[in-house]
Amino acid sequence: MKPVIIKSHILSFFNEIVHGISTRVGSVNDSNFNLGINSNSNKEVIYNNRKIFFKTLNINENLVVYQQQVHSNRYQLVEAPGFIKENDALITVQENLFLIVTIADCIPILFYDKSNRITGAIHAGWRGTYSKIVLNTIEFAISKLSLDINNTYFYFGPSICANCFEVDEDVANLFEPRFVKKKNQKFTVDLQQINLQYLLDLGIKKNNIQISKLCTFELNQLLHSYRRDKEKSGRMFGVIGIRK
Repeated sequence: MKPVIIKSHILSFFNEIVHGISTRVGSVNDSNFNLGINSNSNKEVIYNNRKIFFKTLNINENLVVYQQQVHSNRYQLVEAPGFIKENDALITVQENLFLIVTIADCIPILFYDKSNRITGAIHAGWRGTYSKIVLNTIEFAISKLSLDINNTYFYFGPSICANCFEVDEDVANLFEPRFVKKKNQKFTVDLQQINLQYLLDLGIKKNNIQISKLCTFELNQLLHSYRRDKEKSGRMFGVIGIRK
């Protein structure tokens, strides 16, 4: 079965960019198309699923950068394939280098500066959002790489929506009240809008930002969700890179 891969319309304007978000659909031997090596699925199946994913996008597996996501505000400028420990945002100016973000509810944010040919992949859960991973990453790219805010385009991939992201009061109190709503005995937090506001505050134009309306929690036949499926949840990949 050919994988269903979600594409961003805003990033698809650039022919040099390779990008995509995997889904639960695509494996011949694993209906969940799980790409997460730390989940409970058979490792051989997962590695095969990854091969299928990369082959579908015509990406050489040897040109991929992975990261050990730890819900931090740590970012890394990378120049070669490999594995980055304890990190939640990857940035590169290299062509033929493909950045991976792993997804199961947190927001995958892919971005591209067409002026300077900078690509990035950010993992933003509530902890990363609270510690301003997006703000820190883009501020670094502006100061050290001369990222052009007028020509940088962002895609917020599928993630848990505000209505489904229920938290206790202690987490809700970490965020501005305008992004929080009371829901029965719980609270909901709109992580997408918080991260959007970070970008707008930096001067990024709203028209340069696309936010997916696909909710990982709600779309159980299409998307993985750790909050929904707990230990049984698989993982999806988001990827972005410039093909030389």
